[in-house]
Amino acid sequence: MGKTKGGKSKGFVSAGVNQNVANSTRVSMKAMATVTDKWLNKKRAWAAGKNPWLTVENNDRGATNARHVRVRANDHWGSPKENRGYANRSS
Repeated sequence: MGKTKGGKSKGFVSAGVNQNVANSTRVSMKAMATVTDKWLNKKRAWAAGKNPWLTVENNDRGATNARHVRVRANDHWGSPKENRGYANRSS
C-alpha cells in the first residue's frame, strides 16, 4: 500500500506492539529490588513533587478484613513543598 497524502510520517512508524526487553529479565529485575529500595524510590518520588501510593497499616482496628490500606503519600506524609519549620530555624 502506498502512503496517503498529507501525513506527517516520513516512512514506516512502529505500532509499538513488541517489547524490547524479555519478560523474564523484567521479572528478575523486579525480584531483586529490596523493601528498602522500594521505600527509598517512593520517598524520592515524593520529594520530587510526585504523589506515589503507599501501603500503611489501617488505623481502624475493627476492620479485620483490611489490615493494610493504600493511601497517597501527600495524605500520609503531607506535602513536600510546605515549610516544615526545621529548614530555616534561626538560633
